[in-house]
Amino acid sequence: IEKRRDLVEQLVRSDIEKATVTTRLVTITIMFIISLMIIGGFLYGLLLTVGEKPLDDLKLPLLNIP
Repeated sequence: IEKRRDLVEQLVRSDIEKATVTTRLVTITIMFIISLMIIGGFLYGLLLTVGEKPLDDLKLPLLNIP
């Protein structure tokens, strides 16, 4: 019984470690993607145009939302 308990505890510990590593990896990946989007918005946001109007001048037609 003691051996099985030790085995189960090791399995639980390894599972928790894997879950922690996976959570950290996903969090870092999401933060990296968001930071790339922010940097891209700052660097290229002023250059984007649709037709002859810049994106800042476009609004939703009925709601007048920028």
